[in-house]
Amino acid sequence: MPLRKGKIIRLEGVEGMDAYNPSVPFKIKKGESFIAVRVEKRDAFWKDKDYLPRTCFFAEVKENEVWKLAEGLPVFYMEDPFVCFINDELVLGGVEVFKKFGKHKFRTVFFKGKDIYNLKKFAAGPDMMKDIRLVELFDGKIGVFTRPQGGIYGKGRIGFKIINSLEELNDESKIWDAKIIRNHFCENEWEGTDEARVIENGLVGVLAHRALMDNQRNRYYKAITFTLDPQKMRVSSSKVIAKRSDFPEIRAKSSKLENVIFPSGLKKKGSVYDLYVGVSDSASGVKEKIKNPYPTK
Repeated sequence: MPLRKGKIIRLEGVEGMDAYNPSVPFKIKKGESFIAVRVEKRDAFWKDKDYLPRTCFFAEVKENEVWKLAEGLPVFYMEDPFVCFINDELVLGGVEVFKKFGKHKFRTVFFKGKDIYNLKKFAAGPDMMKDIRLVELFDGKIGVFTRPQGGIYGKGRIGFKIINSLEELNDESKIWDAKIIRNHFCENEWEGTDEARVIENGLVGVLAHRALMDNQRNRYYKAITFTLDPQKMRVSSSKVIAKRSDFPEIRAKSSKLENVIFPSGLKKKGSVYDLYVGVSDSASGVKEKIKNPYPTK
């Protein structure tokens, strides 16, 4: 039996549903800790006629390591939530699924506000682009990570550009002209950014997923990190910090998703980090006490 370095998070209040692909824990000022989590039925898939994914908030119960569904908080109808803070405002994002000309589409959407109760939608990315992520840089400008796919971009490549304000995020030209910064891996692999933060010396530490699909359409995901110098557009080598075998065996959403972990964020705790992930598209997990998660070269 392999040594399991991660564990499944206990989420209460949505019994009979799968709760997975959580955000990293966050606080509003000095209040409670929350995570945003994707919640849906086991047999729900995004191209189903009545598919309606939900993002719900869970509050931490520290004494027994449980996260409980928070009462009275809004529900957002989107997949795979993520959070960051820009100009001292909470930014919540996720993947909105919708129909256009009779076909299922998706896009990354963004909400912002001073707290969870007052989040307002302010931007949406291009149709069919997931994994757009934001980071506030040292000079107050905003770094934008993109993930175009198809054509020269294959199954998905990571791009990056700098914008002056969140208002520019609605200009699709500002998304599409991002420079591809990671393009040196196999044709049948793809990557997407999950979180970015400013670390030492002005560098941006990036958490991403690297994935591939075999001929039977089975998916395989790893959590990786790399660093980016946003001024010189210089990217480090990558580092694998988690894989599916780090977590307990559980029933997957489908057999083709058994080997999936979907990283959401790193939570710094002193000198170490906890990594939050979705596990097999059916549960939420955490790998604790990761030392030096970002590569040094």
